[in-house]
Amino acid sequence: MWASVAPYTGVFLWPNNNSASQEFNLLYSEDGYFRIQARHSGQCLMLDFRSRPFVNGTPIIQYPNCNAGFKSAGWFIKWVEIPAHGIWAAERHKIIVNRETERCLDASSSGRPRPQAWLQQWDCITSGVQWNSYNQMWPIQPSSSPPR
Repeated sequence: MWASVAPYTGVFLWPNNNSASQEFNLLYSEDGYFRIQARHSGQCLMLDFRSRPFVNGTPIIQYPNCNAGFKSAGWFIKWVEIPAHGIWAAERHKIIVNRETERCLDASSSGRPRPQAWLQQWDCITSGVQWNSYNQMWPIQPSSSPPR
């Protein structure tokens, strides 16, 4: 993912360039949800509140206030499975679900996500073999560096 430093701007996929603009902190709250904070801007990802009501395709934007309390900036992890097939073992993948809408963080692309696909929310997949499954499966990895 990549994002500008300007508030209220969209977030999109970008090839890895090892920059802070592609690193995000998960700010956990006591209720089990987390906020996604861009390391380079200190802003949090949330549904674009200017696009209410929140429907499939609502853009994900950066918002300068990362304080807890905005349900549209709260997220949680769910797991989906790609079933075993032939010689391939079953796999589990993470999807990121919005607290307010229970829809998923999604790359706006049909099929496999492409570079520069904008992030949006969309109905969550229930299996890793659905047509848009690669748009919602996220490889969340621990950081090798401390927050900046």
